[in-house]
Amino acid sequence: MQKAILSVEVLAKEAKPLEDFREFLKARDEGQPVRVVPTVREFLRFIAPSRSDIWGRRMLDEAEKLGPGTEFWQYVPEVYRSLLKDSIYVSNVTKGAKGFSMSMTSTLLPGSPVAAARAALDGWVRKRGFGLRVVFATPDCVPSPTEGRAYQAVADVYSLDPEGAPVGPYILSGQYTSSAGLRARGLRAYGVSPFAVSIYDASTIHGANERISLPFFVDGIERTRRILLEFATAP
Repeated sequence: MQKAILSVEVLAKEAKPLEDFREFLKARDEGQPVRVVPTVREFLRFIAPSRSDIWGRRMLDEAEKLGPGTEFWQYVPEVYRSLLKDSIYVSNVTKGAKGFSMSMTSTLLPGSPVAAARAALDGWVRKRGFGLRVVFATPDCVPSPTEGRAYQAVADVYSLDPEGAPVGPYILSGQYTSSAGLRARGLRAYGVSPFAVSIYDASTIHGANERISLPFFVDGIERTRRILLEFATAP
């Protein structure tokens, strides 16, 4: 699953009204209720036992009690907070050639329509006489179920793999891929990592000259072949 995203740029002639609007949006974000959707609960059950940090483990059984106003909420990293509620992120106000601007991004859980978030934002902006430019808007958040032929093919192949890789749900809370559009159209989409990289290879991923070692790459290609073969030949 990945949260839905609405990203906009708010435009104003003066800085002070935009600064006030920024504080209004921050207060709206802090007031968003904690809401543990089934896919998030399933993700926590999968990921918490395998992590060395305390956050996922603490959230596993009592996430509903750990929202704004609690000591936990003061220290928990944002990546965990974003799993438990709809979120609003705002940039600083900047000056341009024709006035002032501020970026705002909403990330939304299942059950929170992008259209409703846009309608609310339009009302706030219109009331204050600001301009609005939509930068990016995804379809509503729809999780892919952890069942079916595609999911089972991955689970079966990995269960027989010498590396013993765990298979479970994962959630992107602030990133976007084209899978969100597929899920919104009723298609199941899953992200699979077929490469059993070492801690040394992990340091060269997502950086300049991105790379992994050749043996791990070849193993990953073979693992992908087995997944496709299992899917294609399943009854």
